[in-house]
Amino acid sequence: IIEELLEKGTIGQLTSITANLGYSLQYKERMNEPSLAGGALLDLGIYNIFFAYFLNKFEPILHFNSNVRMENNVDAWNSVNIAFTNGVTTSFQSACDMPAASNTHDAVIFGTEGYITTQNFFMSQEAQIHKYKSEWGNDNEVVETIEFPFEVNGYEYELREATECILQGKTECEKFPFVQSEMLCKTMDALRASWNFVYPFECCKN
Repeated sequence: IIEELLEKGTIGQLTSITANLGYSLQYKERMNEPSLAGGALLDLGIYNIFFAYFLNKFEPILHFNSNVRMENNVDAWNSVNIAFTNGVTTSFQSACDMPAASNTHDAVIFGTEGYITTQNFFMSQEAQIHKYKSEWGNDNEVVETIEFPFEVNGYEYELREATECILQGKTECEKFPFVQSEMLCKTMDALRASWNFVYPFECCKN
C-alpha cells in the first residue's frame, strides 16, 4: 500500500525514510553469541535496510556513515545514515539490548508535499498520510488513514508467494529476486567492515 502511495505521488517526490527497531533481547543466546552471528544489524537492522531499499526501488547506495556500540563482541546498537544515488536518504537505528523509543517501531516516509507514518513498519497494518500546510513543513494535517489488516498474522503472504513459486517450478521469486538479497547482504557486510566487526567463523576466510 505504501509503495502504491509513493508511486501515485501522494506525498510528492520521495526524499527521506526514517525507521527504528529495538528490543531488549539480552536473554536470547543467539543475539549475544558471535559464533551464531549475533548482534542487532543482522537480526533487526536488515528490516530497516530492506524497508528503505524497497520503497526506493533498490536504488544503489552512493555513500553511508554509521556508529556502533559493541557489547559481548557483537553490535548491541547501531545508527546508520545512507544516501542513495538518486538523492533519497535513510536514517535508522537498531538495537538488541534496549527497546526503541516508541514500542510501535514507527517509520516516517518524507516527501516534498507531505509524509507518511506507519507503525511496526516491518509488518504494518496502517498508514497515515500527512500533508504540509505551509512552506516550512512544520504545519501539517492528517488527510487520510489507511488500514490494511492481516488476513491471518502477516506471514501468509510469504507462504502464499513461496508456494506459488514452488508449484510453478521457479527457483526465485520475481518480486524479490536473488540480486536484491545480495544487495542487502553486501550493505550489511560494508557496515560491519566499517566497524571492523568480524565474526569468528569469518577469520579464516581467504
